[in-house]
Amino acid sequence: MDKTRLRPSKFWSAAGLAGVWAKENTREAIFEAMERKETFATSGPRIKLRFFAGWDMGVDSLTGSGWLDKAYANGVPMGGDLRSEETGVRSQESEDRSKSASFIIQAIKDPEGANLDRVQVIKSYLDKEGSPQEQIFDVSWAGDRRVGLDGELPAIGSSVDVATATYTNDIGAVSLQTIWRDPEFDASQSAVYYVRVLEIPTPRWSTYDAAALGLAPLVEVPTTTQERAWSSPIWYSGE
Repeated sequence: MDKTRLRPSKFWSAAGLAGVWAKENTREAIFEAMERKETFATSGPRIKLRFFAGWDMGVDSLTGSGWLDKAYANGVPMGGDLRSEETGVRSQESEDRSKSASFIIQAIKDPEGANLDRVQVIKSYLDKEGSPQEQIFDVSWAGDRRVGLDGELPAIGSSVDVATATYTNDIGAVSLQTIWRDPEFDASQSAVYYVRVLEIPTPRWSTYDAAALGLAPLVEVPTTTQERAWSSPIWYSGE
């Protein structure tokens, strides 16, 4: 038996939500979205997350709404399969930038929740020895932080007051979006990509309970957490 299942509830997160991108708010459309796996989940907040991949989606800017139609028309949304043969015939001008698939990501905060800290792309694949590998790329973030020489993005900081279980949105961003290309893309290597979005630190549910009851926060668990959202994967089939 997995002994972690016997741990008290105080060690677990409080809740979670699932979201689907359906064409309309009907049972049929929602089930169609689930069948094509155009879904995402969050640890509780109502973060909105979109994720597309393609070879030439014709999207140069994520301002306005026109980019979304182009992404659907020329790429695949989360839950989809991107195949190498979809590269088709490339023009001389687009050859260099099309060596890697492009990924469109848009994340919008919960209107009543915390600002966003960063967006990450997680890539999984098998190396030449057949061993599973995973890479995490920070692709968009709030503030003027820079990735260090160690490849790590500095923490955004915290506005949490543990004693009162409160925080402010003085840090972070309302939305984060980017068009990203895998710097280590190998057209012959199959891979799986998904997106993870992190909020700025907020009080953990146990910290909220402690403040409401006038008790000291639990020492066995962190007093803060970073709520998050994550997408369904996009599968890339190499040559």
